Amino acid sequence: MRARPKVLLAVSYEEAIVLFEKYKNNLLCVISDVKYPFEGKIDEEAGIKLLQKIKAADSDIPFLLQSSESTFAETAILNDATFINKNSETLSDDLRDFILDNLGFGDFIFRDKAGNEIARASSIDEFKHQLKRVPAESVLYHGSRNHFSAWLMARGEIQIAEHLEELKITDFPGADAIRDYIIRVTKNVETTVSRGGVVDFSPKFLEEDNLILRLAPGSFGGKGRGIAFINTLLQTKELFMGIENVSIKIPKTAIIGAEEYENFINKHDLYGIHMDHEYDEVKQIFLSKDLSEELVSKLRVYLDKITSPLAVRSSGMFEDSISESFSGIYQTFLIPNNHENLNDRLKNLTDAIKLVYASIYSKHARSYFEAINYRIDDERMAVVLQEIVGINYESIFFPHVSGVAQSYNFYPIARFKPEDGICIAAVGLGKYVIDAEKAFRFCPKYPKIDIVDPETQLKDTQSFFYAIDMERGISNLAKGEDITLKEVKIADAEKLGVLDDVVSVYDPQDNKVKVGLNYKGPRIVNFAGILKYDLFPFAKVLSRLLEIIESSMGLPVEIEFAVNLDEDNPGFYILQLKPLIRNADFFSIDEDTIVKDNLLLYTERGMGNGKVENVSDIIYAVQEKFNVAETQQMAIEVEKLNEIMKAQKRNYILIAPGRWGTRDRWLGIPVQWPQISNAKVIVETDLDDFKVDASLGSHFFHNITSMNIGYLTVHQSNGRDFIDWEYLKSIKPENTTEHFVHLHLDKPMNILMDGKKSISLIEK
Repeated sequence: MRARPKVLLAVSYEEAIVLFEKYKNNLLCVISDVKYPFEGKIDEEAGIKLLQKIKAADSDIPFLLQSSESTFAETAILNDATFINKNSETLSDDLRDFILDNLGFGDFIFRDKAGNEIARASSIDEFKHQLKRVPAESVLYHGSRNHFSAWLMARGEIQIAEHLEELKITDFPGADAIRDYIIRVTKNVETTVSRGGVVDFSPKFLEEDNLILRLAPGSFGGKGRGIAFINTLLQTKELFMGIENVSIKIPKTAIIGAEEYENFINKHDLYGIHMDHEYDEVKQIFLSKDLSEELVSKLRVYLDKITSPLAVRSSGMFEDSISESFSGIYQTFLIPNNHENLNDRLKNLTDAIKLVYASIYSKHARSYFEAINYRIDDERMAVVLQEIVGINYESIFFPHVSGVAQSYNFYPIARFKPEDGICIAAVGLGKYVIDAEKAFRFCPKYPKIDIVDPETQLKDTQSFFYAIDMERGISNLAKGEDITLKEVKIADAEKLGVLDDVVSVYDPQDNKVKVGLNYKGPRIVNFAGILKYDLFPFAKVLSRLLEIIESSMGLPVEIEFAVNLDEDNPGFYILQLKPLIRNADFFSIDEDTIVKDNLLLYTERGMGNGKVENVSDIIYAVQEKFNVAETQQMAIEVEKLNEIMKAQKRNYILIAPGRWGTRDRWLGIPVQWPQISNAKVIVETDLDDFKVDASLGSHFFHNITSMNIGYLTVHQSNGRDFIDWEYLKSIKPENTTEHFVHLHLDKPMNILMDGKKSISLIEK
């Protein structure tokens, strides 16, 4: 996690000097304007003073001076710095060239003492190979300028760089001693890191369970960083003392670093392609282009050994970060990888990788970038390859259990506390939980206590699951992520004999749930065999993991997992990790001052924090017209109203029964984020005959909460939460559709959200 470069901002000469003195041993470069405060006043040459001060302390540090006045170019050159004119039409290219040439993010270029290129290396292996061959004068040239440590630091090889950073060429008798030392340190560090770390791809590592293979250089992206962090943490076996007879690990994982994406985009001139082409066209263009020969060669060797189903996951630079979620914005493909012809399997894999790249330019992604005010061209994409956890049953492949677990429960009930966490689990692939289908919920700390009564368990139980279709074959991945999947009924899986420990039977006579399948009656997926009778330490593993990871990261977290209950090799696998984004500075509502007659809405199950201002619009579903059979049509209506609001640059409150963003239209309105992107507060409510839990753990849930969009659940049936429907009906509509009403109020509403107490209210 430390390897990601940080940007340190100073707004005066004095602040810059403080930062330089504090971080000078780890600085990659300095970028400075010319004019800014010096000794409390604007100084026309403060940047020149900073340049001379820093170069006097460290002549080798790359320094970029930028100004709109080209007269400073000569001064920069005389002080061994680079100059960029801020008015230049090639500004972004000039900045990129500076970074690649000076900061070590590009190839390492070996030069002779005159500065002429004699060799180059794009990976650590190539670097070691060339280091053995280049002449002594090249080793001395780079060693005297700290080029070796700077390049290694920029590529995330921090341990190696730190070994070299403090040394000077005068510490060695000659160039060969420097050469031997660098090679020896690199080998020693790689040996240490390989115990649960990241190694460059080699066929010899394909049988190792505790390694992550690097298939291409560059950043691992958010998802990749999280997986690498988890893998390192899992090597400390002492953390799991007392948990026996179960393997806790990540699936076999390989990562294609973001440099492959950048090279792909640059080589084929694809930047800005979304400006001239629809997304379907973009996908076909990406599919028609070639990945690098080096990567394809490695993938061929990889597939020669790996023949189990594969997950091809996006890992953008912004994904799963602390500030933004980007959850589910890009595509992930699950491929069977079982064709008898290696070339066909290779094509399926490379197509999946290219479609993950293309998904940056989907309508979904573009709307998200627009909503959070990010530039889409700033994104870079790594790709994570993981063996899918599961067992092959006849023509389908799936894990016994999958789901998500959170160390902080935003909606605790009864005796549970937020810090006790929550788990949402299902049979089959995790897509079922991520899509906010009906799944089983329990508290990892108290797994034997049911959150809801038996009758509610029956009503909300899982009826089908997702598996990989191992027979159909792949005709065209561009059709979407679901093309390789199959929906399987729970009843059909029962016939396979794989549900004995996860399914129970409901007894309507006594309103009880009987564990196991030795009874007649409707089935409930509640994992009773492994939660109540500890046939597998499911809850114990979850509880321990959430505690350890939250403590290590210093904030609440969510893990996505899969479980195999195979008697010969039971395993708990962590698929990915993401932070749960919460505002630490809670806005407070004084309950004693609340006058409910003055409120449009009140709930004790709200997510969000702070005061929302400048919202004067409400779009709500008419209760009397709500019909679960018509939710797909309702999604289209909402999208049209959202387009009107976007055109007018107005935010709004969105209210309807059931779950927003579910993939199951019988649980709510199946919108995607672009269809409601201007909503500032989203409200899920219930009806007398229609009550659905909130969408915890779904991609939709993560994205709205990461942007601090109010996410409010109003349970009108509990006697405390309410919406003043009569007040809404009294306002003249600005727009209406078959199912929705759009209101525009004369003045903005007062919207308050107490993130700590989970209380939210909207004043009339």
